Amino acid sequence: PAALSRYAQLITYWQQTGAWTQLWITIRSLIEALQQRGQPEPATVLFGALTASPNASPLAGADATRLARAADDLAARLGPAEFAALLAEGKAMGDDSALSYALQVLSAANVPG
Repeated sequence: PAALSRYAQLITYWQQTGAWTQLWITIRSLIEALQQRGQPEPATVLFGALTASPNASPLAGADATRLARAADDLAARLGPAEFAALLAEGKAMGDDSALSYALQVLSAANVPG
């Protein structure tokens, strides 16, 4: 939980300033934190949103490698059908909906914002 404690503040701050690059970098990190914390469903939804966002920078280098590993782990945990459904759910979100979803996930985890 301590690892997630600042995400809501960061997301809100970057959203208010319109800093989409920083927002999506924060979401990338949140995806990994949720995956490592045993929350594959929200991690997969956010991964889908990340991959579909026109405002997210393309994945490259170490980020691409880490997120590919996280996605492989999420798919293995969830199974192909559930992983595909959650990925599609995330891809259907717009940027603002994805950020609201991330904040809801953090709020549900009782992470202070």
